[in-house]
Amino acid sequence: MEGDEELVSRIRQGELEAFEALYNKYRLPLYRAALAITRERRTPSSP
Repeated sequence: MEGDEELVSRIRQGELEAFEALYNKYRLPLYRAALAITRERRTPSSP
């Protein structure tokens, strides 16, 4: 498995496969973090 720095370097060179690899590596943790944040926030219409 490649490190993030190597993947970013390849992404900067235009390699779509490197972007896909980095996306797949972090998509679930980022989704979970976003979900945890949005569940905790109240909308302005909330009491």
